Order: sequence, then structure tokens, then C-alpha cells
Amino acid sequence: MTTTLRPITQDDKQILANLTEKYEYEGSHIHGELADDFDERGLYCRYYDKIVSCTDERRWGYFIEVDGKLAGFALVNNYSEPGDPEYDFYFADFFVALKYRRYGVGKSAFFQVLDKHKGRWKTGRHPKNIPSANFLAKHIDEYTNGKFEFIEEYPMFTYNGGVHAGVYFFES
Repeated sequence: MTTTLRPITQDDKQILANLTEKYEYEGSHIHGELADDFDERGLYCRYYDKIVSCTDERRWGYFIEVDGKLAGFALVNNYSEPGDPEYDFYFADFFVALKYRRYGVGKSAFFQVLDKHKGRWKTGRHPKNIPSANFLAKHIDEYTNGKFEFIEEYPMFTYNGGVHAGVYFFES
């Protein structure tokens, strides 16, 4: 399996919206009673009508492809939050379709994104999203050779329902 990244363009917004809906629905189990309902179109997605451009100067989006087939996406920006330590990039969203998990696709795509954007990074994870938490812990440790900072309950990054994210800061 060959994993590649393809930059998301303005023409790809509907494809990203379609994938984002699947990403949000798959993650809805971590939100419990705060999970959204399907809308009148039968869609499930808080982001669906709010997807922002991945082509402005402070956002980067990539489709993850495996052997030329669409397998997920990675979204990066460099918008920092007030009170945060200084960083260059924020790994905002990362999704690999179930079919491609456990084959090294996520690791390859994650490392490729980090290699494309050298600098100081921030990324967070929901404490109830155990697969994501395990993925980040393992691969950030490997990528950085153990040189990262992890804050278990980061007070400036709160999910719906008041749950604090665990946040990583590291260099690529």
C-alpha cells in the first residue's frame, strides 16, 4: 500500500464535506448526550455547512490516498489560541477510513504532514476517544523520539460539555 497526500483545493470542498460527515458521525459516540441528530437532509455533521477553505494562507488540507484511492483527510492551520504557548502549526482534524486502519496508513500520512510543515506543533485529543489517544501517544513519541510535552487536561482547549482536551506540543 502506498500512502500519499493530495492538497485539497477549492474544487474539492464537497468531497471534504462528504468525508467530514463520516468523520463526525464516527466520532459521535464520544459526545454522548451532546451528539447531534441527523438533519432534515439525513446528514450528520456539525461541520457540514461550516467547512472553511483549506487553501487560504493559514490553512492546509490534504486528502489521504492509498494506491490512488481516497482514504481520509488531514487538516492543519496556524491559528493559535490566546494564552497558548507559541507554536507554528495546529493539527486540527485527521481521519482515516476504517478500511485503511491498522495497515500503517495513518502513521504514514501523519508523518508526511509533519514533514511538510517543519516547526512547533500543537494537537489535541478527546480523552474518551481512546483510539485517537493511543494513535497520538504512540506516533508522536516515535516521531519526536520522546521529545514532546503532553498536558492531560489543557484548560484552554475544551470540547462540548466542558471536557478538557489532552494537548501535545512538539517539534517536527
